[in-house]
Amino acid sequence: MKIAIAFVVCDRPEYFKEVLKSVKEQTLSFDNFDVYLFQDGSKNKSKVEESIALFKEHFPEGKVRLQPSNVGVALNYHVASKVLFEDYSHIIFFEEDMIISPYYLESLIPMIEKFGDDERVGMISCSGEHMLNDLETQKKFKNDLIFMERTWGFCLPKHAFLKIQPRVEEYLNKFIVGKDYRKRDSVGIRKWYEEIGFNTISTSQDTVKLCSLAEKSLIKITCFPGMIKHIGIEGLHNNHVAYDKYRFGEQVLFNEKIDNIEDLTEEKYNAILKISNKLIYRMKPWMTDNELALLVRHLKPTDYMLEWGSGGSTIYFSSLVKEYFSIEHNKEWFDKVDKELTRLNVQNVNYNLVLPEFEHFGLEAAKPKQFIRYNNFPDSFNTCFDKILVDGRDRANCAVVAAKLLKPGGILFFHDFVPDRTSRYREVFKHFKIVDQVEKLAIMKLK
Repeated sequence: MKIAIAFVVCDRPEYFKEVLKSVKEQTLSFDNFDVYLFQDGSKNKSKVEESIALFKEHFPEGKVRLQPSNVGVALNYHVASKVLFEDYSHIIFFEEDMIISPYYLESLIPMIEKFGDDERVGMISCSGEHMLNDLETQKKFKNDLIFMERTWGFCLPKHAFLKIQPRVEEYLNKFIVGKDYRKRDSVGIRKWYEEIGFNTISTSQDTVKLCSLAEKSLIKITCFPGMIKHIGIEGLHNNHVAYDKYRFGEQVLFNEKIDNIEDLTEEKYNAILKISNKLIYRMKPWMTDNELALLVRHLKPTDYMLEWGSGGSTIYFSSLVKEYFSIEHNKEWFDKVDKELTRLNVQNVNYNLVLPEFEHFGLEAAKPKQFIRYNNFPDSFNTCFDKILVDGRDRANCAVVAAKLLKPGGILFFHDFVPDRTSRYREVFKHFKIVDQVEKLAIMKLK
């Protein structure tokens, strides 16, 4: 096993300086490895020069490869992979805006030694649950293997790269080479997804790698504790508003060594693969990217969740919580969703068809007493819920019923919430207050 470390960098030396500082604080020195800088080109040549100078200051023996122009992060990653896999079996990648725990490398290397040659594994990291700020929870589950959500500080084995290379290069050649990565043809990429059997929203190079790995039944794994922190307030996919909304700055790094990571049993492998498959083959939740990101941020793997109105939300959100209860009023749509749940072997969804009292046509507004059984059906579960999504018919009345079903501190997600319809929501506001909102998704808590 021969490991290289590669920094994939553009033109933000102010962040890169902090990354390199965290690197030098490692309990296992980077000096034990061959270290490379893959520096993208930029119109801001002074910042490129500053990034290279910082790298050489910390790694005098490190090797630098400077792109002749701004090729973008996707191509820079791919060039680094093709070049280094000529001589190495595994590559650990870092970017310019991710600081790492002092124990990061000392924890990651044993994981690479344990899983790096496993033909089922496509990526390995110690990025963990990146939104956790509870050190006790991180410590409690520190040796647990979980799905790697964020592709940060990861190791890519050569065997995985060779398997996904054709699909990744198809993406690069069709949509990225010779173009501005930031202005990539998202509509065209999504049409390409449909042609090859993927069904996801994001068009980033990270998502294409996830799809390509899952297509080959390869999984991305990480430890549970968060050992890497995103500091890039301004960057390719971020600004200070998004950085604050996703609470990246609140993360508390886990500063202990991961020394007894669990085995990748067949059961664990299948569970993580199922998450990947749900992410890329799912029916899409009918929400915007911003609405989806806000809702997901509030979900926890221990949650019991209820929804009125099924679909892509049922398949997607059920993969992020413990138990999921769903109520649908339309028989034809129910059968379609139920078929998809069966195909994906989803085991944690209690799915229920509850027809209206009299016929309902399409998206017409609910009539009085038309959805009484539908509204009150959750009473039959004899369960209280951590999270409830109202996204079906007769939403205001569903929200009123939800008030008696939420656990203390629970959250109501009210989708397609229109603020100027105050009269329609009068009863809702007797029970709830809005604590956050993005576009048409309102986050509510009991008064």
